[in-house]
Order: sequence, then structure tokens, then C-alpha cells
Amino acid sequence: MPESLVERLGLQRRVECSNPNLWTSLRTGGGRSALFIMNLFTSPQEAEVRCRLAGRGGVQGLSQHKLEPMTVKYVEI
Repeated sequence: MPESLVERLGLQRRVECSNPNLWTSLRTGGGRSALFIMNLFTSPQEAEVRCRLAGRGGVQGLSQHKLEPMTVKYVEI
């Protein structure tokens, strides 16, 4: 539902994650960006994550990520 709403508003997703079980949060400030990838499940998870950063144009692939159970991964972009 949220994805449909975003599309109807004419907005683009900033972060695309291939695994719906992982949560992502992108924070940008001072010309730098940080991506937090969260696995809140009790089993290991994997995903491919891509970001669309404002002012940098296009989509930047961040490769495959593996997260252990109940962990948060920090990726500086």
C-alpha cells in the first residue's frame, strides 16, 4: 500500500531493497549519506540494495548484503 501511494503522488523511491523483510533508512546531511539496513528477524537475511541519491543522478548499486539476526548494518555512501 505505501508503495502504491508513493507512485500515485509521483514520487520516486530513494532506496530499493530486494528483501521485504529488511528495513532501510537513508539519512543525508552535509553532502554525505548513510544507509542503515535493519534485520529485525531471528534468522539471517540477504538482500541487494540500491539507492537513488539527490544531486548524484541515477541509481547507485550497493551490492549484496548479508545480515545476521537482530542486527543493523551501517553503509556510508
